[in-house]
Amino acid sequence: MGTVRITHLLLAAAFLLLGLILWAFSDALFAAHTNGLIYYFSSDGGEYYRLYDLFYADVELLDSPTLFMVGSPILMLKLAEGHLWVVQLVNLVVMAYSLRIGVDALPDMRSRIKFVVGALVFPYFVFGFLALNKEVYAMSSAIMLCAYYTAGKRRHLLLALFFAGLARYYMLLSFFFVILTVPRNKPPRYRAIIAIALGISFLGPIVKSLIPSYSKDEVLDVSGLTGLIFTAMIDHGAYFIAYPIKYLFLLPQRVYSWLIDPARKSNTMEAWVSLLTMFVMFRLALLVAGRRFRQSPSFKFVVVGAVAPLPMMWSDIMHWRYFSFVYFFYLFALVQYRAISRQTDPSDGLKT
Repeated sequence: MGTVRITHLLLAAAFLLLGLILWAFSDALFAAHTNGLIYYFSSDGGEYYRLYDLFYADVELLDSPTLFMVGSPILMLKLAEGHLWVVQLVNLVVMAYSLRIGVDALPDMRSRIKFVVGALVFPYFVFGFLALNKEVYAMSSAIMLCAYYTAGKRRHLLLALFFAGLARYYMLLSFFFVILTVPRNKPPRYRAIIAIALGISFLGPIVKSLIPSYSKDEVLDVSGLTGLIFTAMIDHGAYFIAYPIKYLFLLPQRVYSWLIDPARKSNTMEAWVSLLTMFVMFRLALLVAGRRFRQSPSFKFVVVGAVAPLPMMWSDIMHWRYFSFVYFFYLFALVQYRAISRQTDPSDGLKT
C-alpha cells in the first residue's frame, strides 16, 4: 500500500508540473490553435478550433446534436463557453486520473513506474492536454479498460466506455466487442471473434452501399493505391482477409510518411507513435512464442490489442491514429507480465 501512495505522489508531482506548463503557456497555446503551430502536438487541434469559431461559437448546443457523436473536442469547448484553458485542464485531469487507476492495477512499484514512463513518452497521451483532440480520451479509456480487466471494478468499466464514446462513437462499439469476445474471467472467445469478422465481411459492403457518400472522395484521394486495394477487398466481402494485413500495414506507415516529408508538422509525432508501438509489439512477440506467457493473465491484453480495431478498421480511413489506443493494451501486458515474472522467479526480472 505504501508503494501505491509513493506512486500517487510521483504522479501528483508530474501532473502539477504539467499544470504549471499549461498555466505558463496558456496564451501561446491559444495562439497556436489559430496560427497552425498546434499541429506539432495535435493532428486536428487547429481544425477543431476553426470549426468551433466559424460554426458553433454562437449556436445553441441543442441546435447541434451531431456534436454529441462526432465532435467531442468542439462539444467540450462549447460546454466551456469557448474557454480553451478549461478544456485543457479537464483533459489534464482525465489523463492524471486514468494513469492513477492504471498504476493501481499493477502489482509493484517497478511495473508502475515503467507504465507511467511508457505512457508519458507516447505523444497522443502526453500532449493530450495541450490541444483540442480526441486522442486523449481514446488513450485514457484504454488505460481504464486495462484497470477493469485487472481489478474488475465496474466503475473503471463505465469510465472506459464513457471516454471511449467521447473519443469516437465507433470506439465505443469496439470496446463492447472486446468485452463480449475477450471476457475478463474467461478465455478469449476465438470462434466469436472469427464469426464477427466474417459477419462484418458480409455486412460491410451492404452497409456502405446504404449510407450515401460513405466513401468520401477526399478520404480515398489520400489513401493511395494500397488504400484503394483495401477498400476494394472490403467492398467485395474480404474484410476478414484484409484486416490483419491492413493492421500491420498501417502500423509503420507514419514512419514512411515522416521519411518522405519530415517538414509536415504532425509527421514527427505520428512516426514516434508508430515506432513506440512497434517496439512494444516486438518485445511482446518474443514473449508470445513462450507457453508461459500465453498462460499468463497478461496474454489477454495482447488479444485485446490485436482484435480491438476489428469493428473499426473496415472504414476507408488509412491512418494508424484512429487505432493507436491499442498501444496501452500492449504496454500494460508487457509491464504486468514482467512484474508477475519477478514475483514468481526473481531471476527473470534481471533479464528486463
